Amino acid sequence: MIVRPNKSDIAQKRQIAQTLYDDNPYKGKPIYIHSPSFKIGLDEYIKAMDGAPAWVMRLKRIEDWMDQTSAKAHEEWVETALENVDNAGNFRREWMRYVENFDFSRVNKWICDHNEYFPIEANLPYDIRTGKILYGGRPFKKKQFLGPDWLLNQFPPNLEQALSDTGTLEIQIKDG
Repeated sequence: MIVRPNKSDIAQKRQIAQTLYDDNPYKGKPIYIHSPSFKIGLDEYIKAMDGAPAWVMRLKRIEDWMDQTSAKAHEEWVETALENVDNAGNFRREWMRYVENFDFSRVNKWICDHNEYFPIEANLPYDIRTGKILYGGRPFKKKQFLGPDWLLNQFPPNLEQALSDTGTLEIQIKDG
């Protein structure tokens, strides 16, 4: 048995549709459908299944190490300052000893690997006129190795500055 719609139902639905059409603010305007201008090839799709590229993971490891090291060094800097509240010279010596004995070998190995492999892994273009590898249209700059200067730029051997970072105010400091 075939059930046919009622003519009044059809007329009512047409009226609703016409009202919706008349009230549409986009009526008569072109509809833009965004279509990506690139297609991912099968090889790229398969590579993406393995996760982030090696250079991304290496950079993340370097940045995480830097963040953790900064936090630990800040804690040590403040602690050393609090232990030497009345002796700026002793603070300077102890802080410089800490910084000079700090081991940067692991992170510098990662930086060395990054500088060597990143241009290849990221498939960076090569400017044949200048003979330089380009990154973002500019010559690729290698990441600088980290050392004592990196820590000293963040946490100088200045007792007043270290104490002000602890929230300690108005402390008499003796040079010694």
